[in-house]
Amino acid sequence: MNKKTINLSVREGLLLACLRSGMLSAEQYYCQTDGSVPEKLVREAIAMTEEEYSVYLEQATRPDFKFTELSIERLPEVSDLMKRVYTKYNDKDGTEESRKVFIEITSPEMFKERLEARDNGSTFYNMWVCIDPLTDKIVGVLSATKELLDCLFVDGDYHNRGIAQKLFKIMLEYFNPEEVEVFASLYAADFYRKLGFVGDDVEVINSGTKVIMMLYRNSNNAVLEYFMDFSL
Repeated sequence: MNKKTINLSVREGLLLACLRSGMLSAEQYYCQTDGSVPEKLVREAIAMTEEEYSVYLEQATRPDFKFTELSIERLPEVSDLMKRVYTKYNDKDGTEESRKVFIEITSPEMFKERLEARDNGSTFYNMWVCIDPLTDKIVGVLSATKELLDCLFVDGDYHNRGIAQKLFKIMLEYFNPEEVEVFASLYAADFYRKLGFVGDDVEVINSGTKVIMMLYRNSNNAVLEYFMDFSL
């Protein structure tokens, strides 16, 4: 079978089976999955024969991703993830200075003190990660204070899986902020708009990198539900 596949959670696999059988409409399916499975791949799965779909589902189904607070001992893994994603996607307009600054501000030492404060009871700052349960690999990370989304990175092999969306939702539930600010890279700006951030598209230089200052207003301090196919 020469079709592109995507790893599915057990729940996503069951919902897709319900869609194929007619038990769910397309609208009901996308509401239930929050757009975590790209529409093109859903259409391909629907068009498969039962034999093709059986093979597809066997290859694709995986345990659900694990979302949790980052433990200090795994900081080096997170630092490596940030550098990989930054180099591949965010460094198009970078300079030697901006790359040097990024390496410095994403070193494990820069996060360790704040996480130690968190572990001692401080609620000012936190970091969350997404872990692939099949490999125990950290594939996504979000770092934030109540009013500033400090960084959000997802491994390129895990884009279009709703990981960044889920991490942001966890952050909102934890802090319940009125507003959240982010210095969005030019690459990520459209994604943040889909999350509800707004900005005037004026580019500024932050630590040697071109960014856009954007703001998210948490309406009534309630967590919003998103039903989009996000790019991260």
